[in-house]
Amino acid sequence: MMGTLTRAEAIQDEFISGHKDGLKLCDHIHIGIKNGIQHERIFQYCQWYYLNHIEYQFELEEKIIFPFLDTDESQIKKILSDHRKIKRIVKGKVNFTKAINQIEELLEQHIRFENKLNFNKIYASAYQLFGSDITKLFFGYNNVCEKEWEDKFWLE
Repeated sequence: MMGTLTRAEAIQDEFISGHKDGLKLCDHIHIGIKNGIQHERIFQYCQWYYLNHIEYQFELEEKIIFPFLDTDESQIKKILSDHRKIKRIVKGKVNFTKAINQIEELLEQHIRFENKLNFNKIYASAYQLFGSDITKLFFGYNNVCEKEWEDKFWLE
């Protein structure tokens, strides 16, 4: 029988879930392109997804996780650069076809790069340092998505 997750475990799961969800977005983009879905529809979903999920994930990483990264500065710079690039693509006025391809490619590479840094190990180090007080680091962060995206083009 599994016990209840502690708040710290729930936070760790949230980071892992954020990466899995980001990869799902990449899959949805890929499926949409493959199935000939209008690129503007896919891009609108990317914008919604960024504002309702990815932006929150990036903020948590930058404010909570990165201070505990035991890695070289060039890796952090690469991650922050990826965050800025993804934000520019999603919030910019661009060619829809080019944008959705860039988002799919860059986001997937970004998540895989972060996973190689072993965020679980980083989180465990932060937890050892702060113990149960780690949850205080999350005070003020809230990712409440009020409304589900209705246009599930990847299911067509």
